[in-house]
Amino acid sequence: MDFPKEQRGRFAQVDKYQLIKSNTLFTRGGGNAAPQKPNIMGTWGTGIYQNDSAADYLLMTILEFIKEIDTTVNKSRMEVLIETGSDSFWLETIPAKIDLLIALCKKGYGYLHLPEIERIIGWKTKYMNGWYEIRDHEEIEPEYRAYYRNREKVLIKNFDRLIDLSQKK
Repeated sequence: MDFPKEQRGRFAQVDKYQLIKSNTLFTRGGGNAAPQKPNIMGTWGTGIYQNDSAADYLLMTILEFIKEIDTTVNKSRMEVLIETGSDSFWLETIPAKIDLLIALCKKGYGYLHLPEIERIIGWKTKYMNGWYEIRDHEEIEPEYRAYYRNREKVLIKNFDRLIDLSQKK
């Protein structure tokens, strides 16, 4: 809409025209008019993820983590060892990705895009079987046995947190 020349300034004194300032809509001319919610397409609140762009980015990031976990967990330990030269990549990145995935899914409604529980249980089973295989082939000194028992609890709890979050769907 093109305003007449005398009404184009920032402070045009015309009651029926509105000004968007700092993401809040103020009615001009009345002086005491209460702020109103702006009618901005794709924005439904003031939160970080309460707009289409940020929500889409969050979803893309969640889906990328799911794809990475799927890809890594579905490779054999030997495939990852050959690719990276280290068991620790396979062992340590999956729990880290799951922990980050949990954090991301708690923002907004990201948990709605989590895989089905059976798929997450499959990740847990494959991962823990690989972890047990590596652990069982190591010579564990008595002073490290408690560490491995505690680490096992942490890993299982991490998968279980993701399963619990997926059950909210």
